[in-house]
Amino acid sequence: KKIAGFDAPEFALIEKEVLAALKKALPGAKMVMSEPALPAKGPLLTRYVKPTDAASWESDKGGTEMMIEEGLKPSGFILSNFTDYNLYVNEDVAPSPFDFYDTYSICKLKVINTVANTRPEAGTFAPCSLMVYKVKGSNEIVMGFPSVYNWISSAHITDPEGIAVLIQAQKDFEEVLKSVVE
Repeated sequence: KKIAGFDAPEFALIEKEVLAALKKALPGAKMVMSEPALPAKGPLLTRYVKPTDAASWESDKGGTEMMIEEGLKPSGFILSNFTDYNLYVNEDVAPSPFDFYDTYSICKLKVINTVANTRPEAGTFAPCSLMVYKVKGSNEIVMGFPSVYNWISSAHITDPEGIAVLIQAQKDFEEVLKSVVE
């Protein structure tokens, strides 16, 4: 809800299912809540939009993916997974509103290693997810990711070195996406 900017019944259902799975996997474990989130000092979601059109969106998608993947490594990011959500949609049951909806799982080991030294809870934010999608009928390819300000806020990160590597990772990731839309 915090990042999405809206509430949905699915959020509570997912939380309930995760807690049930944890209880089953870790019987007798005690749930401990961390400190309340810090106020966010920046946007919780970073988005970039690339114009496209009905005639060229498929080739634009391929070019976008190539530029993202080629831009990650020089910036120190590792691509750990790629998911094409439309592969899992049963169009007969519920048609996808997207021409495509993909996510990349991305990690920058220096960041998580530095931040986890003082806030091990930050590991729940790694790897980061990058969404790349196009809504059917739109003329935009949207790219976005939860910004590091969410990490800092939610994981209560106050260590200057941890904040510095997170802010640098944010800038590096934004540069990759800026190169895609330019």
